[in-house]
Parts: sequence; structure tokens; C-alpha cells
Amino acid sequence: GRLGFKDGKIETVTCRATYFKGDESRSLKQNIRCASPSGKIEVRSTLSENNGILTGQWTEDIYNLAGELSGEVTPAGLKVAVKGEGLDANMDLIVRGHRQVVEIQFHNTTLIGLTLILSRTDQAGGPS
Repeated sequence: GRLGFKDGKIETVTCRATYFKGDESRSLKQNIRCASPSGKIEVRSTLSENNGILTGQWTEDIYNLAGELSGEVTPAGLKVAVKGEGLDANMDLIVRGHRQVVEIQFHNTTLIGLTLILSRTDQAGGPS
């Protein structure tokens, strides 16, 4: 993937995303951990779905950002907005077969964006 900074710098990142069923039947936990030459980014989301509407919490641990998550399920995946003190971001998750495209656009932070293309693997680490 690629990580963009406000000063114009763009870095290649290596990431791992994991998904877990939440405590409720229509909830999901998402963890994305990335490393780049200048550091790390760690995004955690917890979301619930009700009739196509998403709500939940979103945090980025390294830059200490957090906020309320809201959005919707789309035919291609998920479209999410995150709002919090010092945080305004959008996240799109597009699912195509065993691949996902995750795009996060940050507003008013040192980061401006994170774009990932992820391939699904099974729990043993091989392609599923």
C-alpha cells in the first residue's frame, strides 16, 4: 500500500488486516497494522450493521486519533465517515473476490491518506 503525508511525502507500506466477528451477530472488528520507512500506523474499528447502516468506533493508535464511525453498506463494500476531536476521515472498503481495496482519507492531520490492496488468506497464512 501507500501512505501519504501532508508535506507531500509518499511512502510504501506493508500491512496486515484482520477481521473478527463482534459480540453481536451483525458486528465486526477490523484491525489494520502497517509499517513504512518512517514508522507505523495502527487502525482499529468496531462496527455494527443494522439495515445497511453502520455505526461504531474507530481509533488510530500511533497518531492518537479516535472518533465515532458512521456509514453504509454499498454494493461494492463499505463507505464510512469518522468524526472525533482532531479527526475527520473517510474510509472506503471495496471487496472483489479474495481482494479488498481500503482507502482512508484523513482531513486536518499530518496524514492525508492510506491506500491498501489486500489479498485474503486463511488462518494458516495461505491463500484461501
